[in-house]
Amino acid sequence: MSSESLTDTLCTKCGLCCNGVLFTSVICSTATEARHMEALGSPIEMKEGLASFRQPCNHLNGTCCSVYADRPSRCRQYECELLKHVRSGDQSSTAALKIIADTRAAADTLKGMLRDLGNTDEKVALSYRCDQVMDNPTNKTDEWWDTYARFNLHIRQLQSLLHQHFYEAVVEEEAG
Repeated sequence: MSSESLTDTLCTKCGLCCNGVLFTSVICSTATEARHMEALGSPIEMKEGLASFRQPCNHLNGTCCSVYADRPSRCRQYECELLKHVRSGDQSSTAALKIIADTRAAADTLKGMLRDLGNTDEKVALSYRCDQVMDNPTNKTDEWWDTYARFNLHIRQLQSLLHQHFYEAVVEEEAG
């Protein structure tokens, strides 16, 4: 399967790299790129001299990019580990689509629980929303604590899926 058809098959069914599940922001590679993204409607933030825009991306339409031809270089270059494994033949497209569906379902469950816990701002990256709930329990009823306990389990489940299938593996160097 060609690279183009792989992205058509997998990426357009996924969107996790753009919807605030995998990342909290995208750093623009150049000032020109930052101005271009701002002109397209992405609010640009400066932090430590780097221009970036927040996730979820306001150009994400479902699971597809509405500015695909004009997307930033970081977006053009990024490939999740799942895509790399399918491209190398280590994973089938069918298995990858199942992983995507399972991961999206886990994220959707967590988003529903966030709403139940009083966090409804879906324009904020999922990890930030989870941190907000974890750091600021607001309504400490027995029902809230029950939901909070299940919420913690779902966070771990989603993190496991993301680290196992989407984030680049970190290889520690041997001490020597």
